[in-house]
Amino acid sequence: MEENKKEETKNTQEKKKLWEIIPVRSCMLMSLGGLYILYMGYRLCKNVINGVDGGGIGFFIVGVAFLVVGAGMLYVGIRGVIADDKKQKAEAAALKEAEKAEKTEELSEKEESGEKKAEEEKKTTGKMSIKDRANLAGRLAEEESEEEV
Repeated sequence: MEENKKEETKNTQEKKKLWEIIPVRSCMLMSLGGLYILYMGYRLCKNVINGVDGGGIGFFIVGVAFLVVGAGMLYVGIRGVIADDKKQKAEAAALKEAEKAEKTEELSEKEESGEKKAEEEKKTTGKMSIKDRANLAGRLAEEESEEEV
């Protein structure tokens, strides 16, 4: 049962919407084409309603079809541009987050190296606190016990 759910989620992830597949330039051209077809459909319907010569019921039906197709093209084109914009913003945010993580890693490495240098200086100068001496004695005892085993 769980395998079926996993397969269903994979299938839904593989199914992409039309506006996610089409490149941005094509979406922009589709939007412009949709606007033009909407305009043509409007003009056809307006001419039939106003009773211009040569306007009949056929032209009205074609005008309505143009309106529907133009609206669909405009919708898909705009959605494609918006989807690409969201994708670019998400990539930029991920890049900024990765840069932040890298900077914090570098800072933590610098702090660790600074601590190591401080420990080395303490060892070379001979000035150790009681805590450092206790830690050193504990490490030496552990090393001796490991050597005996």
